[in-house]
Amino acid sequence: MKSAFSHAFTEGRRRLLGVEWNTNALWSSLGWVLIVVGLLGSLIPVLPGPILILAGAFVIAAGDGFERIGWPILGVLVLFTALSWGAELVITTIFTRRAGATWRTVVGAIVGGLAGGVVLSAIFSVFGALFGAAIGAVSGVLFVERGLNRRKWPDAWRVSRSYLAGCLLGRVAELSLSGLMVAIVVYTNSIMA
Repeated sequence: MKSAFSHAFTEGRRRLLGVEWNTNALWSSLGWVLIVVGLLGSLIPVLPGPILILAGAFVIAAGDGFERIGWPILGVLVLFTALSWGAELVITTIFTRRAGATWRTVVGAIVGGLAGGVVLSAIFSVFGALFGAAIGAVSGVLFVERGLNRRKWPDAWRVSRSYLAGCLLGRVAELSLSGLMVAIVVYTNSIMA
């Protein structure tokens, strides 16, 4: 049974600009575009991958009146979205703190990552944002550890490597959970077809 909310999405066909459109197909297409961009966002640090996947699943669900993808499945996807963000944060923090980093080091990594992402994205677009964020974050960690915390170069490099390893492992965790989210949407969408 369709709710009043989903009825606005699924009235079937509409006439717009002299063309008859199948609104179900439009909403489904928009949802899949969001999911693909979200999956790419799990690789590229500047895009919120799991949030976009969740938004795409919601658009697909609303487009067919929550018949294939219902609220329980959306609840599971919300849980995986929270887990992916939390996993990345916790893994990066654990790796960095185990190497002896201070809170200033984490702030240096964030500021350096943002600055590197912005500067290199202006030059090299998406790849600049990806590599600029990583280079900037490691530079920020090195700057804080060597300059502010007065550590020797080997110790500063050790903290930087630990931070980078934590970021990469966190990215793998986010990508894995995002892939699981996409698999759930594909399976749920295909089994109910």
